[in-house]
Amino acid sequence: MQTNYIKNIFYLCLSLVVILLIISQLQFLNLEKIGLKKVDILADIRKDTTQKITQKVKVKKQRDNTIAADFIGFEDFSENKSGIKAFALAVKKIKTDKQKVRIGFFGDSFIEGDMLTSDIRDSLQYLYGGSGVGFVPITSTVAGFRGTVLHEFENFETYSIVGKRSVNITLGISGTCDVPLPDNKLHYTLPYRNKAYDHFAQATLFYNNKSADSLNCKYQVNDSNVRIKLIPNSGVATAVIKSNYARNLSFEFAPSSQLQLYGVSFENKEGIYLDNFGMRGNSGVGLGYVNTSFYSAFNKIQDYKLIVLQYGLNALSEKDTNTIWYKQSMNVTIKNLKQSFPNATILLVSVSDRSTKINGKFVTIPNLPNFVNMQRKLAIQNKILFWNMFEAMGGEGTMVEWAQRKKPLANKDYTHLTFRGGKQLATLFCKALISEVNKNGKKK
Repeated sequence: MQTNYIKNIFYLCLSLVVILLIISQLQFLNLEKIGLKKVDILADIRKDTTQKITQKVKVKKQRDNTIAADFIGFEDFSENKSGIKAFALAVKKIKTDKQKVRIGFFGDSFIEGDMLTSDIRDSLQYLYGGSGVGFVPITSTVAGFRGTVLHEFENFETYSIVGKRSVNITLGISGTCDVPLPDNKLHYTLPYRNKAYDHFAQATLFYNNKSADSLNCKYQVNDSNVRIKLIPNSGVATAVIKSNYARNLSFEFAPSSQLQLYGVSFENKEGIYLDNFGMRGNSGVGLGYVNTSFYSAFNKIQDYKLIVLQYGLNALSEKDTNTIWYKQSMNVTIKNLKQSFPNATILLVSVSDRSTKINGKFVTIPNLPNFVNMQRKLAIQNKILFWNMFEAMGGEGTMVEWAQRKKPLANKDYTHLTFRGGKQLATLFCKALISEVNKNGKKK
């Protein structure tokens, strides 16, 4: 009896399975209309054909040669939007024409010690070639702060656009001039820690000998001592020192009030060279103390393709919101630079974020956004390029946030960057510049 009962249950279950299988295969019936849902009792073990179909559909990948749009680009106010084209074409011809493309980066204490500019130089030389720190002045108030060249000097009389000046002294492109005194010594060492800067094949001394006679100069390259004559001239003259591989260069000059020294440029093969012309306390207006004919004389030798102007920290005031004086003065300065560097793209960089304490809390200086707008109007008026560094680094409150990080990007003066912060801001600058080079580097 029990055996028959079990058989009946088995046959009943088997019949239900068969019926359900038949129903599941009746795809022509719209069972949902009559309140039944389609059943697939083999769903867990049935081979998934939908996955196979999905895999066969390939999405065509779009090739993207541009840089990711996570940066603030340059604003081009030049005629026909062609401001960066000459620079871009020069960069594209570096390898074919074996040429050097030079950038003159003028700024204030924001770039002193080669901060920010050293990382820009590193990136551009990595991409486009070149190795060398470029222009270094004879003396410097931040020589001990700069890591891209070790710089020692003694017994020079220094003149500058923010310091002592004289009608008998002609300031050079960096805004400085040094006169050798008795027992003067000048020594440069290129550090090992950066392969791009650890040696030079050519060093160029820039000077002006106003006397009627040649003046003695002794230099030492590594262990070789050489004596040369610095010839009389009415403008900017150069003495070129060549070596296969050198890290050390020393000078001793004949003491003379008629010998005016400007700096030494360290270079190697073709590529990008960025000269740091930073000076603490300079608002940018001080560039007007350099004679335009001397700018032109330096440019005739160096042939700059890009001139960057980074100023504003020393003109921005927490209390005085009047910027008319600054705009008028900088307008004259920019016009003179355009005249002195006729083949160069001019790029005006805005002031960075800067904070002050208000009601016990550090906040962005209230007048800062208006100051940036004034700088943009300067660029529009002079038909040059503009980069909003304030917005690029994050806008209001960025300097406080950067300074308060565990690994600070800015100093606790809430004005200047750390070297880590300079590296981050240099990345943003390079993205904007390289984007323009990619867009404008092809001839039509």
